[in-house]
Amino acid sequence: STGSVFNLSYSTDYKPHFHVQGSGGTLHSYDSPTAMAVNNWNYVAATYNGSTGVITIYINGTSVGSSTGTAGTINNVSLPVMIGKCPFNTIESVKGSIDEVRLSNKIRSEAEILQAYSLGRYSNLTRYFDSKDLSSKSSISFNLAADRPGTYLSANTSESFFKNYEPDSDTVAYWHLNEATASGSTVYDSSDRKNNGTFYGTSFSSGKIGGARVFNGSSDYIPIDECYIEGCNSGLDPAYVSVAAWIKTDSIVSSTETIYDRLNSAQGFALYVNSSGLAAFGINGGTATAVSTTRVDDMAWHYVVGTYDFLAGGTQEIKIYVDGILSGAADYSSTISYTGARNQIGRMGTGSYFGGVLDEISVSAIIRTADEIRQAYEIGLRSKQIVVEFGAGLQSSNLIANSSDTSFTIDSTKYGASNYGDNIYKWDKIIIKENYDGVEYRAQGTVSSVTQATGAVTVFNWDSGSTFPSGGFSVNADVFKWQKEYISLKNAILPTHLDSVTMLTFTFLNGSQGRNIWIDDIKSASFGNETDFTNSININGRYFQYKAIITTNEINVTPYISSVQMSYDASSAPTMDKIMRHGKWFNNGQKQNFWWSSNQ
Repeated sequence: STGSVFNLSYSTDYKPHFHVQGSGGTLHSYDSPTAMAVNNWNYVAATYNGSTGVITIYINGTSVGSSTGTAGTINNVSLPVMIGKCPFNTIESVKGSIDEVRLSNKIRSEAEILQAYSLGRYSNLTRYFDSKDLSSKSSISFNLAADRPGTYLSANTSESFFKNYEPDSDTVAYWHLNEATASGSTVYDSSDRKNNGTFYGTSFSSGKIGGARVFNGSSDYIPIDECYIEGCNSGLDPAYVSVAAWIKTDSIVSSTETIYDRLNSAQGFALYVNSSGLAAFGINGGTATAVSTTRVDDMAWHYVVGTYDFLAGGTQEIKIYVDGILSGAADYSSTISYTGARNQIGRMGTGSYFGGVLDEISVSAIIRTADEIRQAYEIGLRSKQIVVEFGAGLQSSNLIANSSDTSFTIDSTKYGASNYGDNIYKWDKIIIKENYDGVEYRAQGTVSSVTQATGAVTVFNWDSGSTFPSGGFSVNADVFKWQKEYISLKNAILPTHLDSVTMLTFTFLNGSQGRNIWIDDIKSASFGNETDFTNSININGRYFQYKAIITTNEINVTPYISSVQMSYDASSAPTMDKIMRHGKWFNNGQKQNFWWSSNQ
């Protein structure tokens, strides 16, 4: 054959094309009706069913079209596998970036393709540091560098996995419900027990933390596959258990709506909303149930936790917490029976379906304490959404030749900035990174000057340890910088728990493209009293530079700066008529022409 066995390509209008060749000629060739987004990452997949002759093309996890051709077997000839160009046509080559190429000898389902597209979204990365005396500290700071700008990362601190919404050794099952997949696909248990389930109905939605699932209240639910009928008892203890979930009802509740069910007529346990809109936790077929005094059916997010402690001593063994506060209790002094108990999310038995959104459901073989539950509810107080503010490329007119070349020109408009030199400033630590012939080269240096309009940048020198390609950095290099971030500790963690904080967890909010992230210099920090804060500039200082660090302990408040005042003592030189701000005199606000220009 002079043609390819099969190829995935795209046309000049950026619409994907899939071609399949048999021994007798073309089996089928199909053009997507939908185009890819230009200058963005697109996840493209195509399948061919030899039994039916159907080609299906997917963009970003969703089918954009199918077409039926000739059924048959794909040609088997000795042709090289090529990525980026055709073996018989050197003109049809890709100009752009390609990543994560996979060939499969099966027809991947839409659910599998959607899951692959979503890979990395809402996943966590935790880094640990030694326990320190933080009693007098107000925040934790760290340096972060990332080679793609944007808001796709959040960070939070804690002293335990449970408070950071991660499984620990006492977690029997943990369903984050972050899968952006369709009905019939797998919902994964992130604990070591691997109690995976299957979505029956439900749809993906943004959740309280990452993604979540929407339940229609009439037929949607999630059976846990391995133990739906017989009960899944591995790791559970008959004497104590804790069940936690974020819930948001879609209406006022008038009949029971189930969050998590391990209950039958005389066994197991269940967490649910009763017919009065109150959260409830029942043991052994509902023989005893703790009911909250707080309604949870107001179509707002609520954190609901049920605990059972057989060893509590005869009173209040069953407890129900709403939004971090104990809201109900009941007495019960028998152990839990698990034989035959069902295991499902969103319904009880074959009814009592939940209507609304569920997120972060966990089952623990331990009694989660009141402090743990309160701090898990308050995760927003110690979390921060990170904005990676700078990313750029190099302009071909002025690249970096070697370690002696400290002047170059960047292009921040590559990632949506208005000017070539936006979001990089004097004293920033800039990083240049490029993979050349399979070797990654990185150089970093402190910025000494930036011209915002042109993107011209100069560094004082390149740091020790910087590496350079033999031919210098090209236009394919990534340009980014280190930035310092702060997470407030004030009112976010109990004072008695501060010295136990040893975890910094990052959650990836968007997995639509790959990024590289570096973390360095994790430290505790505190601020001086703003009423007596002074900053003296030495006699040779020519400007005053400040950075606003904005934090809040109120999750419903967005802090901002409306004005900045600088008190200046004009009793000694330079006097006010010699001071400028953004090219204007302080004393009269008039622009001043610079000596090299007659029109600025």
